[in-house]
Amino acid sequence: MRIWVKHIAAAGLAVAVIGAGIATTQPAYADAVKDRQAIMKTISKANKAVGKAAKAGAKEDAMKQAAIIVASADKVASLFPRGTDNGTLGKVDTGAKPAIWADWDTFKAKLGDLKKVASNVADGDMAAAKDMGKSCGACHKLFRDKKAKKSKM
Repeated sequence: MRIWVKHIAAAGLAVAVIGAGIATTQPAYADAVKDRQAIMKTISKANKAVGKAAKAGAKEDAMKQAAIIVASADKVASLFPRGTDNGTLGKVDTGAKPAIWADWDTFKAKLGDLKKVASNVADGDMAAAKDMGKSCGACHKLFRDKKAKKSKM
């Protein structure tokens, strides 16, 4: 009888440790998803402002918004830890396709392309402003699933 109690206690402890590990991992991923969605919204807002300013001939405004994109682009990759795609997290609201991690080099290259175009605009090259949307779209075509289930975390 005493041996059974020890086994049951050991099994209970193992379940508690594993459960705690899972519980602490999920919120960290959820935070990464929230943080990357926030930075993507910042980039999207700045991208739209670049286009609007460039059309209006407001070079200074376009340059300022492009600088926001440049500063944000370096942070984006760190907000995509493996396992935070729409196929892994279940009900978490994310459009990140598993293809991101399967083709990480291309994903990073697309981020580099975005930063380069935004840097050109930030440096005053208004002709590059027309390429901002193309740069975002090129990455989204490969790595973003618009049909991801929307739910609250």
